[in-house]
Amino acid sequence: MFKTRQLSLLLITLLALIGVGSNPRLMAQEFTNHSYQAVSGTLTWHQAKADAESRGGYLATITSQAELDHVIGLGALPPTAYWLGGTDEANEGTWAWVTGEPWSNTLWLTGEPNGSVGENYLAADVANNHRWTDYGSSASTLSAYLLEIDPITISSNVFDLSSDFPTNSNPGGVWTFGW
Repeated sequence: MFKTRQLSLLLITLLALIGVGSNPRLMAQEFTNHSYQAVSGTLTWHQAKADAESRGGYLATITSQAELDHVIGLGALPPTAYWLGGTDEANEGTWAWVTGEPWSNTLWLTGEPNGSVGENYLAADVANNHRWTDYGSSASTLSAYLLEIDPITISSNVFDLSSDFPTNSNPGGVWTFGW
C-alpha cells in the first residue's frame, strides 16, 4: 500500500514536471498521437513552414479523411483558409508532404489542383468543408496555418524504480532518472 501510494505520487509529480495537462487545448487535440493547433498570422507558405518548425512541429499533413474529420471535430481549425504542409514547388503537378510521408490521400476541391502557373502550395478552403486547393505564389499570404506536432517520445532509458525505491525497509531510497 505504501509503495503504491508513493508510486502514484511520483507519477503525478512527473506528469506535472513534464507539463502534461498544462495546455489542455493542445493536449486534448490528438489523432494518432499528434497534436494540432491553429496559428493565426498573415504569412506566406514558407513563413508559415518556418514558424511551425520554430514551434517544434510542421505544417499539418492531413493524410486521411478520418484525420480531417477528427481535426474538424476538435474545433482546432482556423475560421478562414489556412496553409497545410503540401507543395508541388519542386515539380509542378507532383505534390509532396513536408514530412516526406507518402502522398496518397487527396481531399481536393472539384477542379483542383488546376495547375495554374505559380500555385504551388496547399491550402484548405474552410468555405468548402476544408477541401484542398493549390494556391498562391511564394509571395501569397493567408491569415492562418494548421500546426501539427509529433508526440513527445522518451528515449529507451525507461524509469526503473525497482532499485533504490523508498520502502518501509529503505525510507531513504534514491530515485535516479535519465534519458
